[in-house]
Amino acid sequence: MANIVEITDYALLYRISLLIDRGAFKFIDYDSQSFFRYLIDRFDEDKIKVFASVNGSNTIEGFAICSLTEDIIRKTPQIFIDLAYIAKKADKTVGNELMKKIEDYAKTLKIDEICGFSLKGEKSMLDRYGFELDYRAYIKKLNKGVSDEKQKRENRTGNP
Repeated sequence: MANIVEITDYALLYRISLLIDRGAFKFIDYDSQSFFRYLIDRFDEDKIKVFASVNGSNTIEGFAICSLTEDIIRKTPQIFIDLAYIAKKADKTVGNELMKKIEDYAKTLKIDEICGFSLKGEKSMLDRYGFELDYRAYIKKLNKGVSDEKQKRENRTGNP
């Protein structure tokens, strides 16, 4: 079973940024130092949460960088997975455990939508975790897409 933690220090953020120099992300236009500065700025402003799977020897097996954003069309808050990575040699449970941690984070904020992005609008790793492709964005509805407040109102009144 994977050990998923919320990253709270710069040391692990730096180790994540080093993956860029190793060629893990060919689509990111940063070097590791500028990506590290970007992560620190967003991290210090509480704009991102970073969850990682760290094994016993402090090796990062996978991570997800998430932002709290708003769906500009529906004006609803959502968690957006900016970047996710799972090492090829990682434990098979890392992806599921990362998604569970992100879902738990969304539920604590009473957010019922998690999104990710597909560069080519094609199937990706997010398909495995219950996401549905909507143009180029992957969306996963929690609570069947109904916010807690709306559900409570329906339960009280019987009307949507």
